[in-house]
Amino acid sequence: MQKRTLLIVCTFLLVSCTRHGALQPPEVLQKSFEANQNLESARFDLDTAFKGQTELMSGEFNGTLQANGTMQNGGKQISTDADIRVSRMDPNDQLNTLTLRGSMIVAAENEVYVHVDAASIEPKTELLSDELIGKILNQWFLLAAGSGSLRTDDTVTADPSLLRMQSKVVKVTKDNGLETLNKKSAYYYDVTIDPALFAQYMSSLPQQKNTTFPSATDFLTMSAKGKLWIDEETFFIHRIVWDITSTDPKHPSTVHIDITFADQNAVDSPIAPPPSFSTFPTLRSSEVPVTSSSASSL
Repeated sequence: MQKRTLLIVCTFLLVSCTRHGALQPPEVLQKSFEANQNLESARFDLDTAFKGQTELMSGEFNGTLQANGTMQNGGKQISTDADIRVSRMDPNDQLNTLTLRGSMIVAAENEVYVHVDAASIEPKTELLSDELIGKILNQWFLLAAGSGSLRTDDTVTADPSLLRMQSKVVKVTKDNGLETLNKKSAYYYDVTIDPALFAQYMSSLPQQKNTTFPSATDFLTMSAKGKLWIDEETFFIHRIVWDITSTDPKHPSTVHIDITFADQNAVDSPIAPPPSFSTFPTLRSSEVPVTSSSASSL
């Protein structure tokens, strides 16, 4: 009897210690959607891990991506440093590993610059030979439009439109109350993607904006579970964690994404093109980059 009473008291104390905000999850998500419409600048840290199979290459692959940087002008400008590692086991049980470290600047739409600090591939291949690595290291390159390179609307690392989308299509599965994050009080939820809300949100976007995001049918073969922290006062998103699993039997895969934001609308450092760069439209070693001294010459 005493043990049962003690258990009841402990359970009551644990529940009582959970801090709860004044607003219910639907109202918090709506206010977060509205707040992120006015998000102009922020700092971000991204940690991603992925593994699985894809129709683009044979064999299994896995990799990691760590990045940190800033965004300005409502996400239209981004500056980030990144470390990327991708390994693939080919059908002959040969492990291939690509490692990259570098920086990227999104100065404007269709104006993306990359700087490779280090690059290696094991075992050596013609695709990334020592000769080509020597040509691309330690200098800035402008990725030419129309060559399959990145565009502004493809760089989704800190795009506020993605934050607005997540505020609209997530379904709260558990309200964890309030939690202190980065010395600020935040609503803390367990969440999942609601396919119906996602389809409704996608149908409300202009057609040209739909290309960045997965289609509604993609979520029929996906399981997306995550965690979300929303500032109690400003309703800016402080942190997002997603664990996404593809149930497609032909191309099973998993992705883990953990991104945190800070200094929302308080980042003063401007984002500008590098003072000098070379145009690098493809990754063919036979092509010779064309050097330019400034973005104004484009």
